[in-house]
Formats: sequence, C-alpha cells, structure tokens
Amino acid sequence: MLGVRPFWTTDIRYLLVTTVALLLTIVLRKRMKKLDNAWFVFDTLGLAFFTIAGMQKTLSLGHPFWVAIIMGCITGVAGGVIRDVLLNNVPVIFHKEIYAIASVAGGVLYWMLLALNCNITFTVIATFLLIILIRFVAVYYHIQLPVLHDEE
Repeated sequence: MLGVRPFWTTDIRYLLVTTVALLLTIVLRKRMKKLDNAWFVFDTLGLAFFTIAGMQKTLSLGHPFWVAIIMGCITGVAGGVIRDVLLNNVPVIFHKEIYAIASVAGGVLYWMLLALNCNITFTVIATFLLIILIRFVAVYYHIQLPVLHDEE
C-alpha cells in the first residue's frame, strides 16, 4: 500500500501530551476544582481547535462540507466527552449549555467563508473566534438549549 505509513511511524506527540495532562489531572484533581474558570476557557479553546482540525482533515480527504461540519463537531466534542468520562464527570455536552451548537455554527461559518473564497488564515481565525464567542456569551448570559418535557 503506497502512501500509508505504519502507525508506529506517526507523530506521537499528541498522545504524549494527552497522557501527561491526564496524569497531572489525576494527581492534582483536588487542586483542579479551584480552576473551574480556567477549565472552561481551555475546554472552549479545545472545542474550537478540534472542530477546525476535524473539518480540515475531512475536507482534505475529499468529503463534502456537510460531512466536514458533522466530523468537525464530533471531533471537537469527543475530546471533552472523553476527558469528562475519565474524570468521572457528566460530559458537558449532556448539560443544558451551548456546546455542540457552537461547534456546528463554527463549521457553517468555515464553509461559508471558503465558499466566498476567503483566505484560509482568515477563515480559520474567524471560525475559531466565533466558536469561542458563542460559548462565552452563552455561559455568561446563561443561554441554554430548550428542554423538551414529557406531557405526562
């Protein structure tokens, strides 16, 4: 198979950084409670970064934009879900907070800007800032998704 590298030749820096972060979180979990605001900021930055990375990877493989938006959302949200599960917390996506919607909105903006032939750097920065802005505004103003109630 030409062009396919074995898994051991790929860059393992991502795995190493994630492992170190996990170990630090486990060791310092009691002190981390005081850092709730910092966690929120870094979680939001991670959501934005991974949404964009997921979209770019999907588009580079030749998939249509609607698939890229879905994959960007899944990529952005999955990291937070895994983190929360490993920390024995309810994942943020299962709260009433605006989370995946911010990722999808960023994906739609990314698609629109590329459709308008905007510079890729501008597109990435605008998408990143929109996702962050939506999350910050939603949390600051307590904007939540509506909850469907059973009629019983």
